[in-house]
Amino acid sequence: FQSKAEAMGPAKLTKEMRPKAVARSIFTELAEAEGAYVVFSSDDPSKSGRDARLGAMRNALADVPGADGIALDFYGAASIALWANQHAGVALWLLEQLGRPLAGWRGYGINRCTAVMRRCNRVEFTPLAALRACRMVSLAASRIPARA
Repeated sequence: FQSKAEAMGPAKLTKEMRPKAVARSIFTELAEAEGAYVVFSSDDPSKSGRDARLGAMRNALADVPGADGIALDFYGAASIALWANQHAGVALWLLEQLGRPLAGWRGYGINRCTAVMRRCNRVEFTPLAALRACRMVSLAASRIPARA
């Protein structure tokens, strides 16, 4: 996972994935494991902008053997907020983090958020990746409407 609190256009993504025009070694490992590379960003691209970012990510891996086996995805602020709103436990945790807790609810911290994400996505997150994802979701949490 890459979490960036900045706009990540296609050119920036390519530079991030290929510093000095060479693909990072993690991509060889991901290809062998048929893993995933997901970028969480605070920018909010349109569908065509997201497609351009995914295309740039795929092109950045063109010379990596087995790169077709790497699942790629890009989440902007709107899609992170939408995802959070679809998973009540995450949305409640975020509201608590923002100082707007739902009356009578108290979260169990990052371990609870990790467990919720594992259940919701059926993806094995490491605690560090889950923490980064939760931080990026927190950046997008201002889109969650306050509830009475």
